[in-house]
Amino acid sequence: QQESIRVAAMLARVWQLQARELDPGTLVGLASRLGLVDIYVSLAPIEKLARHPEPQVRVAAMKAVTRLYFKRSFVTITAGLADDVPEVRREALAAVKKFHFRHAFDPLSRIWRSARDPEVRKEALTSIGKVPAAEAVELLLDVLGHGEPAEKSIARDALVKADIPEALDLVRRAAANEGRVYNPQIGYLPIRNSTSKYIYDIDWNNIGPRVSVA
Repeated sequence: QQESIRVAAMLARVWQLQARELDPGTLVGLASRLGLVDIYVSLAPIEKLARHPEPQVRVAAMKAVTRLYFKRSFVTITAGLADDVPEVRREALAAVKKFHFRHAFDPLSRIWRSARDPEVRKEALTSIGKVPAAEAVELLLDVLGHGEPAEKSIARDALVKADIPEALDLVRRAAANEGRVYNPQIGYLPIRNSTSKYIYDIDWNNIGPRVSVA
């Protein structure tokens, strides 16, 4: 609680000093402090710092926003991915790797669809694969069916690890829609219980093979 009070006081001070030019080193320290406490009101000043002309300040802003797990954080992250300075882009990409909470799906999917940098697309898709939402599974299935080989591999690995109740049903439904068999199960049925006309006892102890398709 005391830390939150100190951060709140610092935020008020930031807004008081909006019209003043502050030393870049001071702003770097400020950005670091803003990222220490996970409170929503930290985002506005971080967004301001992310637009600062000094690259070191923008780098610090990206590092700070990486610790603030809000959907709005993607405003700063998206700007960082388009920055001219490699260090800023690297920190923004680090945030993409860490952000895979449920409400991150929409901004992550926008980043993945619009990015031209293969590394950004790769990390955005990897994070999408960790989002616990049916929409993420549906996007991965689309990639698996129509994506590039490297992205298909990412989607396949993510689907195997998907930990949401709807995942298996969505995968089976997509496979069925394409006329493919997914997860076939092999079982056995006593011949005397079978209604088939063409099944022969080949000394399998009255057991006939049976295949069911999902």
